[in-house]
Amino acid sequence: MRRPALWIAASLLLAGCPAGEGDLVLDAAGLAALSVINEDGPVTITGGDADEIAILWAGYSDEGVADPASVDVSAEVSGTTAQVLAVTAGPEVWIDLDITCPGDLAWSVDSGRGDVVVEGLSGGGSIDTSAGNVSGIGLTGDLAVESDVAEVDLELGIEGGETIAVAVGLGPITVRLPADADVLLEASTGDGEVVISELPFSGANFQGNASGELGAGATATMTLTTGGGDITLVASQ
Repeated sequence: MRRPALWIAASLLLAGCPAGEGDLVLDAAGLAALSVINEDGPVTITGGDADEIAILWAGYSDEGVADPASVDVSAEVSGTTAQVLAVTAGPEVWIDLDITCPGDLAWSVDSGRGDVVVEGLSGGGSIDTSAGNVSGIGLTGDLAVESDVAEVDLELGIEGGETIAVAVGLGPITVRLPADADVLLEASTGDGEVVISELPFSGANFQGNASGELGAGATATMTLTTGGGDITLVASQ
């Protein structure tokens, strides 16, 4: 199969990084989405006014810096989507990814293990991780988060019409919203409480299950579920 020139350039750049670290850059012109897959390791994505996607990466092992032969990071464009893939060889090796991109891209993160931090993104996105904490700051648009084990802490803007869904097998969920947010809420925890603070709420909240409305006239919907841990909704500062 013939590889795109961009993929070849990225591979050549990696080959010149004997320390097991490197950087990649993609032109963001004409792109609509960013897809990040990290087989093992943390991911940070920061949105802004950039006209390119910049990827800094470093491979590590239990003994320090990873053997370059045990890590592989590639970046390429498929249609209107930038795709970043980080793959490791061996269970005790991981890759840190730190990415900056235009804030209005749609985005997705798939991480086997490691914390995920996303900030300043308005295009809507998703996070799927097996284990690792999830932090979101200044996010708007649709959002879906799934994790087997995680502490989830999100600061969201609500413009109306969003669909927000967070599902955690085990771990607490905290969502910070504007005080005037209008949201239809369904929240459920298998072992814990649903705590709603500094936000106007009408509905039922009893024994770890809350169903009702934050504000009034809501068109946004939010579903929060965890097998164990408190669910906290609070006004953002």
